[in-house]
Amino acid sequence: MCGIWGTLAVGIFSADHTVMTQLIGVMADGVFTFLGALAIFSGLKATMGVRVSKDEEVVGLDVGEYGMEAYGGFQMVSPGLGSRQIQSSAEAGPVVAAKTAVKLGH
Repeated sequence: MCGIWGTLAVGIFSADHTVMTQLIGVMADGVFTFLGALAIFSGLKATMGVRVSKDEEVVGLDVGEYGMEAYGGFQMVSPGLGSRQIQSSAEAGPVVAAKTAVKLGH
């Protein structure tokens, strides 16, 4: 926001530039940034994905990546899920090699 204000302020307080010229520049920068971010995000989504599995999402990323809860007992739990067996992937390293049983809903 401050960068946008600074760019527009040049058009307001300068005799050499107009607000319309500065506004066009701000809009062009916004479009360029949005399209660049969209391209990068789409590329990541198509190649490696940007979401974790549903089980890791429910249990928490700290359990899936590190094999333990960062904040013990502070989990968001949806009623009716029952208990799920979460098995960590081998890529996570030896810390997460064991299966973690998580009792949800109680």
